[in-house]
Amino acid sequence: MKISICPICGSNQIRVATGKMTFKVPKGEVTIPKVPRQRCANCGEQFFDHESNKILDRYRGKRRLKQLA
Repeated sequence: MKISICPICGSNQIRVATGKMTFKVPKGEVTIPKVPRQRCANCGEQFFDHESNKILDRYRGKRRLKQLA
């Protein structure tokens, strides 16, 4: 999915970004390397396509398995 106008602020300053993302979770942090996404340069909102969501889901699954062990 390609976003051309930010649905949050209405800006057309959407940029493609790829890089690591760190999320806070109840027992610490999870860092995921190389997550492609689009980001609004005006408000900072981020948008993830299907492939990016698959990457995030894969890491979430790994985190759940570690918590169950």
